[in-house]
Amino acid sequence: GPGFFAVVTAFHLKLYRRPQVCGSSLYVYPTELAEEIYPWARSISAEVDRRVELQIAASRSVPGMGLETPGIVFASPVFADSEQEAIDALALLETCPVRDKAIAAVPYAPADLDVWYAGIMSNYPDAHRYTADNIWTSASADDLMPGITTILETMPPHPSHFLWLNWGPSPPRQDMAYSLEDEIYLALYGVWEDPADDAAYGDWARSNMAAMEHLQTGIQLADENLAQRPAPFATADAMARLDRVRAEYDPAVRFHSWMGR
Repeated sequence: GPGFFAVVTAFHLKLYRRPQVCGSSLYVYPTELAEEIYPWARSISAEVDRRVELQIAASRSVPGMGLETPGIVFASPVFADSEQEAIDALALLETCPVRDKAIAAVPYAPADLDVWYAGIMSNYPDAHRYTADNIWTSASADDLMPGITTILETMPPHPSHFLWLNWGPSPPRQDMAYSLEDEIYLALYGVWEDPADDAAYGDWARSNMAAMEHLQTGIQLADENLAQRPAPFATADAMARLDRVRAEYDPAVRFHSWMGR
């Protein structure tokens, strides 16, 4: 792809034992509880079981739950070797300080990949217009909340949404191709159908992430916006190494670099 001046001719595949149990938890909270929810989520980021993917998605409505008002959805897949292990791994999410105010709560339910994909893709419908941007951060809740408040106040209608993905402390990974990551991943997705709304919604993701970029470690080279907001996705040392190799193997720059470089 862009920026990678090579042709892949082979992959090395490592297989892992398939977990015996796939499950998930689901909680839906009203957006008015954001001041309690996000600081709590930040406070537990290092405690979340590594078998759990804690995702928090906020949107102006949650049609899949029959909710026509703004909501914050905790949807957390888990892999485990037994159902009890899965339940135990998810138990931390029951400690939310506003748990009793949840609109819906399913601490654990069996699930599978088809169920997960169907739920996720309901936020990414076909025949729509999209913008996105993201940051990696280890900033405190106090530092993050002003930006998050603005995001929630200015969010376009569903299926536009704000994603908080808990990454947690991770061990160094020396062979990472893109060498930046951090404790929390924040991503914005502007999604709308009518071209007439381009001016109203087209810059929402970029402008809100730009307003928080003083808190970023970098970005994930995934749902980024390099065309309008270039940002680092690898360490300076890693990029320097990459540029040295590029100069040797692609001196004529036949392969395009990344946007923003």
